[in-house]
Order: sequence, then C-alpha cells, then structure tokens
Amino acid sequence: MKRVLVTGGCGFIGRHVAQELADHGYRVRLLDALVDQVHGAEAINLPTGAELIKSDVRDRDAVAEAVSDIDAVIHLAAEVGVGQSMYEIARYVGTNDLGTAVLLEALIKHPVERIVVASSMSIYGEGLYRTADGERIDNARRKPADIKDGLWDLRSASGEALSPIPTDEEKRPDLASIYALTKYAQERAVLIFGQAYGIDAVALRLFNVFGAGQALSNPYTGVLANFASRLANGKRPTIFEDGEQKRDFVHVRD
Repeated sequence: MKRVLVTGGCGFIGRHVAQELADHGYRVRLLDALVDQVHGAEAINLPTGAELIKSDVRDRDAVAEAVSDIDAVIHLAAEVGVGQSMYEIARYVGTNDLGTAVLLEALIKHPVERIVVASSMSIYGEGLYRTADGERIDNARRKPADIKDGLWDLRSASGEALSPIPTDEEKRPDLASIYALTKYAQERAVLIFGQAYGIDAVALRLFNVFGAGQALSNPYTGVLANFASRLANGKRPTIFEDGEQKRDFVHVRD
C-alpha cells in the first residue's frame, strides 16, 4: 500500500486531498501546524486511518519524521494571501520558501517517488492581453494614475485599451506580490530538486479554489468565500471598481 504525506493536510484543499487518497486505498499522513487564521476553533476531522503530525513545516525534526517511510509527498503547506503577504513578508517567505527548503532537504535522506507542489495563478500577474492588431502582451501592468482616474482596463504603453485572452502555462512569470514570489520560488525549488535527485516532480498552478469546507471566517481564502460570508450575514458582497473583473474558479473536488 502506497504511503502519502500531505503537508498542510488539514487545510481546505488538504482535507479533500487526504480524503480522496484514503478513499483510493492510500495510507495518509498529514503534517499541519493548525494555525488559528486557517482553522480557528473548528474540530479537525481526519480520514479514517490517517495520521496527523502537528507541526510547522519549518521544524526540521518533525519534517524528517513526517517523510520517513513515505512514497510520495503532496506539498500544500503555505501562507495564502496576496494582500497580507505585502506586510507580513517574513512570515510568508519563511513558511512558503524556507518551509519548502526544509522539506526538500529531508527528502535527500528519505527519497520519495513523486512530489507535487501547489503553486498559484498569481505567478501570471494580470495574465495575457492583446492589442487591437492581435499583438500578444504578457507583462501589462495597471498604472496608479489610471486607477485614480477610474480607468480600470489595462492599457498598452501607447494608451490603447487591451483585451484579455486565455492565459496558458507558457506565459512568462510576472510577479506582482510577495505571495507570488514565494509561490514561484516554491515551484522552481521543487522542480529543480526533482530533476537533480531523480524524483518525479509536478507543480500545479491552482486558480481560485472553492467548495465545501472552505473557511468563511478567513478573509484570505478567496473571493467566493468572502461573498458567501457576507451573504450569510445579510450583507451585500463588496465589489470594487466596475465589476467587470474576470476570474477562473476551480472546484476543490477537481
């Protein structure tokens, strides 16, 4: 029977992943710090037979224990929040990047067959755009002056309004937040490590994930959770700018 470690395994996505693994006959071990911002006072329901190690992913001894006798790792442990990352920089870099480094060092002594890391759509920045002539623009940024004037759409260097187009994995990174920087560093570290040590490594750039079990009390879990929380309290969802923003959403079961 294959044994899988899920870091951040008690979080929103982690719980679903752990249950899916258990349902398919895997032995599941979870590593989670159970931080208050994510979990609050809620009870943690583990899949039948799952083992929980309560620890920060930066704890070398705990991580070494967690990866022992493991066949694969799904690395979900991370601080999540674009806005919060801009003023809690040490916390985000520490958990996301140092935590990943501690995990990878532990895997040198305890090799696994595969490691999967959760990356983020934030790596793409504003995404891909094109001009009226069809030129592809992959590094568009909004100017503070335009935002101040209520010009919400992205514009080219000449001031031409740009049209959004689907963004694929080939788009070069455009990191606009500390969170995006840490997620890009996470995925690159895992992929480089996998190539160097002969471990199958995969990075998934997740878009806005939603679904059952999402914490409505945590404002950093995504816009749909924020909308649902306000509606449940008899308030209108707060929508900034002109309401024409577009986002892709991924159900947690997918």
